[in-house]
Amino acid sequence: DFAVVASSIDYREPVLPAVSTVTGELVGAGDWASSGYWVDQVRRPVLFHDALRTATGPQGVGRLLEVGPDPVLAALAQSATDPAVESVVAVSALRGGRAEAESVLSAAGELYVRGVDVDWAAVFEGAGGRRV
Repeated sequence: DFAVVASSIDYREPVLPAVSTVTGELVGAGDWASSGYWVDQVRRPVLFHDALRTATGPQGVGRLLEVGPDPVLAALAQSATDPAVESVVAVSALRGGRAEAESVLSAAGELYVRGVDVDWAAVFEGAGGRRV
């Protein structure tokens, strides 16, 4: 049933580099633009640790932002004991029981204090906030 629905969707190539949890490697040309990839995503084991190692190792990613309804993967990434992953900062954008705006702003603040440049003017544009 999932394959039928997946084949009815129009897919596009990712704009930013991405790592697949199906292969544990960088997403290849055509991967995410194929319904077959998404069917495999449901059927095959999730290679989260392999994908994390690819992102933090060869790709040099040091900061991760989990965008999802529960902060499960950020905690999993932070608990990794692999030397290639130990220094990674992982933050969740959303948390159950908290307003989305509060959660996202908290995540931006946490990333900021951990060395990520945040465009605060853009974050608060139109909200009347000012830097103090």
